[in-house]
Amino acid sequence: MTALVVSYAFAQTPADPAGDPVWGKKLFESQCALCHGQTGGGGRGPNLHRPKLNHAPGENALRKVISEGIVPEMPAFWQMSDREVASGAAYVRTLGSAPSEPVPGDPSRGGRLYVSKGCSGCHMIAGDGSG
Repeated sequence: MTALVVSYAFAQTPADPAGDPVWGKKLFESQCALCHGQTGGGGRGPNLHRPKLNHAPGENALRKVISEGIVPEMPAFWQMSDREVASGAAYVRTLGSAPSEPVPGDPSRGGRLYVSKGCSGCHMIAGDGSG
């Protein structure tokens, strides 16, 4: 008796797909801009123009935040494929890569003002205060 071998060629999806920031921008504009603003500058959701995001300091954390959400602030986008999540994350990372602009003023004077006015009751700087 001869064994019949059937081979199926399936498109292989890597376990950790690379994202396409161009496609990610389109996904962001349709799924995320309502809260984060059309260009990621913030609104109901936080400003994403930072190199390190509070809830997503690394790539895996960012992908997890996108797919699982942050209860109760951000909905989960469970319906997105791994490739879509990776592309959305790739686009969000481009938002934080813009060079920061210098802020005018005297940092030491601002620090004294922050302490003297009790700003740490609502704000956080370098881990001091409540966010």
